[in-house]
Amino acid sequence: MEVFFIHLIKSSGILVLFWAVYHLFLKKETFFNSTRWFLNFGLIASIVIPFIYFKTINIIEVPTTTPTSLPTITNETAQEISVASKLLTYAFYGYLLGILFFSTKLLIQLASLYRFIKKGTLKKGNFNYVLTNENMSPFSFFNYIVYNPNIYKEKELEAILTHEQIHAKQHHSIDVIFLHIYTIVFWINPIAWLYKKEHTQNLEYITDLHTSNKLNTQKEYQYLLLKQLNGMQYSIINPFYNSLIKKRIVMLQKQKSHKKNLWKYSLILPLLAGFMMLFSFKTVTKFNHLNENTTNQYVITKQTTDNELEELKNKVQKQGNKLIYSNLKRNSSGLIKNIKIKYIVGSIKAGPTEFSKEEGIGNLYFGTNNNTVYLDIEKSTDNNLLTEQPKSKQLNDPMYVVDGKIMPKDFDVKSIDPESIYSMNVIKGESAIEKYGEKGRNGVVEIFLKVSDQINLNSSDSKNSFKISSTTIDQKEKPLYVLDGKILHEDFDINTIDPSTINHINVLKDAKATKKYGDEGKNGVIEIVLETNTSEAKNKSTSIQFKKIDPNQLIILDGKEISHEEYSKIDREEIRAFIILKDGDAVEKYGEKGKNGVIIIQTKGSSKNSF
Repeated sequence: MEVFFIHLIKSSGILVLFWAVYHLFLKKETFFNSTRWFLNFGLIASIVIPFIYFKTINIIEVPTTTPTSLPTITNETAQEISVASKLLTYAFYGYLLGILFFSTKLLIQLASLYRFIKKGTLKKGNFNYVLTNENMSPFSFFNYIVYNPNIYKEKELEAILTHEQIHAKQHHSIDVIFLHIYTIVFWINPIAWLYKKEHTQNLEYITDLHTSNKLNTQKEYQYLLLKQLNGMQYSIINPFYNSLIKKRIVMLQKQKSHKKNLWKYSLILPLLAGFMMLFSFKTVTKFNHLNENTTNQYVITKQTTDNELEELKNKVQKQGNKLIYSNLKRNSSGLIKNIKIKYIVGSIKAGPTEFSKEEGIGNLYFGTNNNTVYLDIEKSTDNNLLTEQPKSKQLNDPMYVVDGKIMPKDFDVKSIDPESIYSMNVIKGESAIEKYGEKGRNGVVEIFLKVSDQINLNSSDSKNSFKISSTTIDQKEKPLYVLDGKILHEDFDINTIDPSTINHINVLKDAKATKKYGDEGKNGVIEIVLETNTSEAKNKSTSIQFKKIDPNQLIILDGKEISHEEYSKIDREEIRAFIILKDGDAVEKYGEKGKNGVIIIQTKGSSKNSF
C-alpha cells in the first residue's frame, strides 16, 4: 500500500512539471495544436514514468556461512509499524471513497446526456444533429451536435455548427473524457483539476481559430461569442458558450507566435531527466556467496562436439556463471585444434586464453576450487595456466563490522536485508590491521545500515543467539539498561551477559522511553528479557550468568565481599541493582583488590547503599 501512495506522489510530481512548463512558457503562445499534444503527453507520462526503474546492481562476493535460526521477537517498533500501517489503510480507503464519488458523478452526467440526446429530434448526416427546444448552449459530444435552431439567425447558426463540427472532427471529446477519468483517479492532486481546466480551454482556442479562419468573419464570430445565453451545460461536453469567453476573444486577436518559440516545448525534457535521475534509479546490493567447500569442474576435450559445447555453455549459465568460447577450429578428423575460452564467476574471471594443437587440443579443465576460478590443462589446479583469486571484495573469512560493532565470528551476512544497507566498505591488508589490529588480518567488511533497520547477531549454536530489532539509539549518551524489569547502573556492560540466557531485547527511544522510565530514559532504554520457558533457563534464572568472569575479580554483595561460589547462588529475583567497575574506578574504590575488576550487587532487602 505504501508503494501505491509513492506511485501516486510521483505521478502528481510529473504532472506538476508539465503544468508548470505550460503555465510559465506556453500559455501565451498560439501553438494550440502542439500544446494539445504536449498536455496529452503530460497525462500519459505522469502515469507511465513512475513504473520505469533503472537498476544498478552492486555485487559483493563473500564467503558462505551457515545461517542460524532465530526466535521471533516482538518490540515497540512493531507497534509503531502497526499504527503506521493502519493510517495508510485508512488513507487508502478515503482515497477509494473519493474515486467512488467522482465516478458516480461522471456516470450520472453520462446517463443524463444519453437521455437528453434520445429525447431530441435526430437529423443524421456526416454528423448526428440533435434538435431541441431547450434554452441551452449548443454543444458537441463525439459525433453528436446538439442545438436549438429557433433562437439563432442563419449566420449565427452557421458559425455555431462550424464550431461544433471542428470539435467533432478533431475528436476533442476523447480528450475531455480522458481528462475526466484522470481527475477521478488523481482527484487528490489539486494540480490535476487546474490541468484539466487549462487543457479544456486550449481545445476551445483550437476550435475558435479554425472556425474564424473558415468563416472569414472574425468580428462577427467574436460578437457571437459575446452573446450570452443561459442554460444548462454538462462538464463532459464541448459547449459553444462558457465562462472563458473573454480569454477566447483575446487569443483570437493575438498575433501568431513565431516558430522559433517552439523550443519552449523542450524545456520539459531536462526536468523529466532530473526527475528520473532522482526517483527512477534504484541501487540493489547483492551478495554473491562463494562456498569454499564446493568444487565445480568442467572439461572440454578435443572430441567435444558443437552441440556439447552449447549444452555446457547453457549449464554454466543456469548456475549464474558464464562460459564464452570463440575461434573454434577443427582439423580434418573433426577434432578441436583451436579454441579461445573465458570463464566468469560473478566478477571473477579466468581467461580469455587460446589453446591450439594441430592433432587436437588436450583436455581443458575449468571451474571453481577453494574460492579460486581456474582454467587449466591439468586436473590439479597446482599448475594452472590461468587462475584469478578473488579481488578486494573477496576476502577469506573477513571480520564484519556493522554500524561500528564487531560481529561474532559466526555472523552470517545474509541475515542483513540488502535493502537496509546504506553503504559498505571493504578493507584489507595493512589498512585493516592498522584500523582493527590482528582481528582485521583476514580483511574487514564495514557495513553501515539505514536508520531504523534490523541487525541479526547469529551464533553457530542457536542457544547462543539473540536478535536486536529496533529503532537506532543515539550512542552519544549511554542508554538506560533494564534487566527483567530491574534498572541497572550506568556502568553496566551488556557484553557481560551470556547470550544463551537472553530471550529478547527491546529498544525504546524518545517519548516512549521517557513515558515508561521518566527522565532516566531520556537517552533511550534497552530492555533485556532473559529466558524463562525452558528447564535449562529456569535453572539459569536463579543466578546472573556472565561470560569469562575473572576468578580474581572482586565481588561485593550488600557492602560485603563474597566468594565466587556464594555469588553463583544469588537469587536473581532478590537483586535490586548491580554494577561492574573496571580499571581505575575499581582500584580507586577498592585498592589493590579491585585491580581485576569489581562486581557490586545490592539486594532488595538491603538497607545499605553499596554504590
